[in-house]
Amino acid sequence: MGHRRQSAAAMAPRRGEPMPKTALRSKGQTIGMWVMTVLLLAGIGMAGVSKFLGAEMWNSRYALEWGLPLWLVPVTGAMEALGAVLLLVRKVAVYGAMLLGVTMLGAIGTLVMAGTAGDAVAPLVLLSMAAAVGWLRRVDAGL
Repeated sequence: MGHRRQSAAAMAPRRGEPMPKTALRSKGQTIGMWVMTVLLLAGIGMAGVSKFLGAEMWNSRYALEWGLPLWLVPVTGAMEALGAVLLLVRKVAVYGAMLLGVTMLGAIGTLVMAGTAGDAVAPLVLLSMAAAVGWLRRVDAGL
């Protein structure tokens, strides 16, 4: 005897019951979320670690090109590295995405104020990915 499939209506939660988390994201959304997460880790996470460790390139860009204080380099690096690591922890990934988003807003603002708005495209793309990951991971945090 074969196994009978239940209808979608029979599998839906009853009124007042929470929707199962697995039903809130499609397989395509989950794959896209993880691709964007890996890109964020590679793009922002690695840059954050180099800033935190005090790479000379970042010191000169912050001070000479953008007129920012040098203490901001490791602070920004720590925010970026922490945000990237948080993306890997299911319950707090949405907060990591928010932290990265705020950091990218700062990067966009800095580049626009420095007169190099064309350079703000990369942070804008990273901000968009962080927003998408945050939106998709919000259910994992119960939001």
